[in-house]
Amino acid sequence: MAASVNVHHHAGTWGIGYWTVAEHRGRGYATEAVLALANWSFKERGVQHLEWRAEAGNMDSWAVAQKAGFVREGTLRAAQTNSNSLRDTWIGALLPSDLGLPFALPYQPVDSDLPG
Repeated sequence: MAASVNVHHHAGTWGIGYWTVAEHRGRGYATEAVLALANWSFKERGVQHLEWRAEAGNMDSWAVAQKAGFVREGTLRAAQTNSNSLRDTWIGALLPSDLGLPFALPYQPVDSDLPG
């Protein structure tokens, strides 16, 4: 096995997860699989927002997510446990429109974020 990728649904949120065996990293396998599964999720499952999460600082995971079109949206503080300590988590999202696909419902983005 070279890699694994999955889409999961929990508490109203669709997420994607993946990993690649060390000797197969950097060949684009994970990005290709993430894009295929994201397209399937949007087209066949009607997913409208697909989340990516990784421990803050995991540049390898971010590289795959970024190549697949995910937009990093922020950092969740103390959102996961690793080695008996709380760690921050990066979070990002991929929308159907990021892949040139339509939304099933109208999307009305805000003009600005929260003030300072």
